[in-house]
Amino acid sequence: MSGQTISVNECINQLGLTEDEFRLLLVEIYPDTWEEVTEVLVEEFELITKTLNGKVNGLAIAPSKDSSLPQERQQKIIAGTNTVLTDFAECITLDSNRIATALATIIALKSKQVFDETFSNIFYDGINQSLQKRATEVQKLAQQLNVSHTPMGFTRVNLDSYLSEIEKLV
Repeated sequence: MSGQTISVNECINQLGLTEDEFRLLLVEIYPDTWEEVTEVLVEEFELITKTLNGKVNGLAIAPSKDSSLPQERQQKIIAGTNTVLTDFAECITLDSNRIATALATIIALKSKQVFDETFSNIFYDGINQSLQKRATEVQKLAQQLNVSHTPMGFTRVNLDSYLSEIEKLV
């Protein structure tokens, strides 16, 4: 499973459902392993939660072109969630406050992921640029040593001035 995941237990806690109720929502997504699944994709949890929210508020949910999930998978999640809600309406109690909190948590998880990726890219790019700059400066200094001094004349070089040049680079 690629992408950011969330544990089934966290999903259950967020939505205030029992484990059995939540696992019923997973039947369409994981037909062979819905009883053993320990994690789901955040995008899947988001779509389940949006579908539950739509049911509470009387809104129809449709697949999104902005989702990283394929359209067919989104349709399965929406249809499966709606089927479970229809078939087990008398057993499943939905709390709109918990659903809203779950949606806010999902947004926070996705924002954190974007921040982590952005920070990581900027940080490593900065280190890479700094290392390249230092390597270029050291290479120029090495060329100056090779060009301006013959093997015999090297012993007459003022090492203090070169050491101070190298210290400037560090």
